Amino acid sequence: MSDPYPEVKILNRSDVETSVQRKLILQAICKSMDELSPFRLGSDHISGIIGPGRSYNRIYAIGFGKASLNMYYGIREKILDKLEFAGIIVPAGEKPSRDCPELRLLYGNHPIIGAESIASSEYLVSRLNDLEENDLVIVLISGGGSALFEVPSPGITLEKISEISKCLMNAGADIYDLNAIRQVLSRVKGGKFARMLQPALVESLVISDVPGDDVSVIASGPLVRPIIGSAERKKIIEEFSDQCPLLREIDEKSLDYDLPEETFSRVRTSVILKNGDFVDRIGDFLRKQGENVITVKRPITGDVHEVSGSIAEALRAGYNSGPVWIVAGGETTVKVHGNGIGGRNCELALRVSRNMEPGERFTFASIGTDGIDGTSPAMGGINFLDFRGLVSPEIVDESLGNNDSFTLLSKYNAAIITGYTGTNVSDIFIGYYGGKQIGE
Repeated sequence: MSDPYPEVKILNRSDVETSVQRKLILQAICKSMDELSPFRLGSDHISGIIGPGRSYNRIYAIGFGKASLNMYYGIREKILDKLEFAGIIVPAGEKPSRDCPELRLLYGNHPIIGAESIASSEYLVSRLNDLEENDLVIVLISGGGSALFEVPSPGITLEKISEISKCLMNAGADIYDLNAIRQVLSRVKGGKFARMLQPALVESLVISDVPGDDVSVIASGPLVRPIIGSAERKKIIEEFSDQCPLLREIDEKSLDYDLPEETFSRVRTSVILKNGDFVDRIGDFLRKQGENVITVKRPITGDVHEVSGSIAEALRAGYNSGPVWIVAGGETTVKVHGNGIGGRNCELALRVSRNMEPGERFTFASIGTDGIDGTSPAMGGINFLDFRGLVSPEIVDESLGNNDSFTLLSKYNAAIITGYTGTNVSDIFIGYYGGKQIGE
């Protein structure tokens, strides 16, 4: 059984790998992606579900998210003999890497829900309407699932869902706020999908892309009871209704939905990969190279403007009397004001360099583990001292003002290009600080 994603490749590696620190960062990214492949982890975990003493009448394998197809490849050979149906929804443009005649590969829209997502989701749900107690439904969930898997609630249009989601993201809403509203507008989010799968046994393998790995938030929690109740939902609407007036049109009665406990009695959810796994793996890799490394266990969240300043200060504070690496993970937010090409990782890399002083020896990379950062074709950005010396603060500020971080970074070989990686555990931040150059 061969891994269809044996190695994530940096497509512009020869352009980007221009220093010792940059080389170490790129090596760490590729090695951790290989060792923590969803294919490998899915294959390992399915053995505990399909094993001696376990018998099922029919097996259904469904999934949605950026890593769901890779997970399916990992479990495929162990479920084929009882497989009744397999269907996976992936972002439009993603190509299968192997031939699976039994698999119905479906496409959806990302990051904003579109007609293709709804059509694919309705088809997936239609294949699950005659389930029995001795059937097993394997649900493969990963980041991106919120946009890819959607069946709107009665009276809710695609246009309303899309406009509300886009407005909340542009207004700086975090993933908790965004998903709390998505759950209200949906027939499958916020635990509602679990109700559709009764009375079958449900095993869900999840790859977490949210800080804290809360399964009620990942893909908007289709199989678990939401932790945000009606009072919190109302507060979110109040907070963002001025910027997103469509929120005021949501029926207040829909905010109070609840599901009985028995809805989840035959559902088991396992988080098989999370952001912290990458942080630990990258930290271990750098230590084996003899480097001084600090790994940050707490997820880093917040607006990129504030986070960039905190990262710059943390690098300086960690230096003490010698070079230091800091590895962390999380997910930042960006308020969109311009129409440039970029994403939160490219912008964070650019903003960190803006916070560094002339002559400070630093290297900093911010990457999206799915390989695509916002509207850019990049995984993220990687900046260091040379960039800080080549590009004036005025040019950087102009780029940031137009949310055009990728365009500027790519001009100076400071954007990392991989394409889709087959995984998604949010973002990773890797920083190096070596003090100030003598004479600065």
